[in-house]
Amino acid sequence: MSDTTAIIEGLVTNARAAQQQVSEYTQEQIDDVCLAIGWQMYEDENIAKLAEAAVAETGMGNVEDKIKKHKGKVLGVLRDITGAISVGLIEEDKEKGIRKYAKPVGVVGALTR
Repeated sequence: MSDTTAIIEGLVTNARAAQQQVSEYTQEQIDDVCLAIGWQMYEDENIAKLAEAAVAETGMGNVEDKIKKHKGKVLGVLRDITGAISVGLIEEDKEKGIRKYAKPVGVVGALTR
């Protein structure tokens, strides 16, 4: 097994454990977690590290521009998720007798290069 495979397997294992941990969270708890993550990402020191990593990994852009871009994206996501229903019953069509429920169902990942 390569180092990369081991790293990815470890990340997926951690993500699945986190998914299990929040599987019964209320909407309010999920909102609190999402906001806390968003604001941690927005902090200057953290966003600079992420911008530096993005430039190093992709070889595209420069750190200063990435910081500006990422700050805008974080604020946009925070704006978009505020008030969004993402847990439990999210939609109901009484006429058709259909109910849609949301819950954590998997791990999301992205690869760059």
